[in-house]
Amino acid sequence: MSGARQLRDARRWAALSARVVTSDEFSQQWPMLRLGLLRRAGEFEEALRLAGPLPEIQDWFTAVARGLVLRQMSCPDDAEHAFRKAIDMRPDDISAYLEAADTWLDCEGWAAARGWYEDALRREPGHAWAQPSLFYCQWKEAADDARLEQVIGLAREGNERAKSLWLRTRGALPEPQDASANVLRQLRDQFIQAGKPIDPGGNISLRVSSLEAPSNALAFRLELASHGRAECDISILAENIPSPDPRQSVEPVEYPLWRYEVDQGTPALPPPPVYILETVSALALEAYSPPKNWARASHVADALNEDEVLQVFACIVHPPTIPDGCAQSLSALTWLTRVQMVAMQIIAQHGIDWEGSLRRSLLYSALLGPSDWATIAAIRALAWVSVTQRANALDIHQHFERLEAWRPDSGYCCWLAPLYQSWLELPILSDRERETLNGKIKELDNE
Repeated sequence: MSGARQLRDARRWAALSARVVTSDEFSQQWPMLRLGLLRRAGEFEEALRLAGPLPEIQDWFTAVARGLVLRQMSCPDDAEHAFRKAIDMRPDDISAYLEAADTWLDCEGWAAARGWYEDALRREPGHAWAQPSLFYCQWKEAADDARLEQVIGLAREGNERAKSLWLRTRGALPEPQDASANVLRQLRDQFIQAGKPIDPGGNISLRVSSLEAPSNALAFRLELASHGRAECDISILAENIPSPDPRQSVEPVEYPLWRYEVDQGTPALPPPPVYILETVSALALEAYSPPKNWARASHVADALNEDEVLQVFACIVHPPTIPDGCAQSLSALTWLTRVQMVAMQIIAQHGIDWEGSLRRSLLYSALLGPSDWATIAAIRALAWVSVTQRANALDIHQHFERLEAWRPDSGYCCWLAPLYQSWLELPILSDRERETLNGKIKELDNE
């Protein structure tokens, strides 16, 4: 699925492509380019009509382009036939082998994909795309964690294909690991084992050694409400406040999400209207697939005005409740993490400009405001912006530096590991900077 902006642009270029008159030296490649524009515009039937029936195709470019259209139409067998024809025309070009392999990987045909990647690697051993893809298929087929470790190893070395496959393996955003979050997991297990509300009266008070993200209390309230204890009050008391003070913003921000009374965080924004909550909830319920999630969020962002985008931002601290019927299958930790990420995905794709834009102000307000799980969602959203809109990468890099300088001197910092991991995605880093970040990640792993 294409993002809203990309889809609009693709449709414009597809319409314009019908007017192009190519030179003789470009005539072979042009059919593939035009079919690609139609494919990106979602005009599949027109693309197949222009490509013509497979038996009549006489050039490699058109055969590959037809295969790519059929792949996007979720027709892997037909796509494979087109790629085989391309291979017959150019048996030494591994591009069609890789396209066939990727077609089967995308639809989880692991054995078929593995066979194609093996064919490609016989022709180009150690190929940067085929090798991690083969390891991934082998892991999926045999549940062999050694193969997954090979994918992760290549990702840490900077292999971009391995990074994208590693992301797929997660299946969901990582859940928070705060001490309070661990207590919530235990409480949830008790609720599920009992099969009914436990102790309908009384409140919950926790004491933790160091101040934690205010979203911990938010997650407790969501979980309690989903098990019939919406009236239960939760307080998490901190014995220590780290320095720098995580209750304070790294620097003044325009839209802080939280304000504090001693060690208790409360939302600094008014609740959003029901239709905004329903919109965010619908996106958060979708299967976790980052490319599709980002694309879907872009279409929502495209339809919102600035006031509504601010209301989406408020969903971070006033999240929709866990949907009815999902209390057993969906934890508050998973749900709140998804809701906050969905909100950031919408915000990050609102409008085109960056400098002086509302989206920039909101993303940096979450990044540099009081420390929270929302900080993590902002980090991940900003890393995505840096990759898809590279002109903004240096600005984001500099703001990541400001956040890192706010690292607390004690206690658990929920955003530190995600910061280093996402920072590696920035496309402007030098080899030395990448090496330094990898070193910091290893230090955290060893703590």
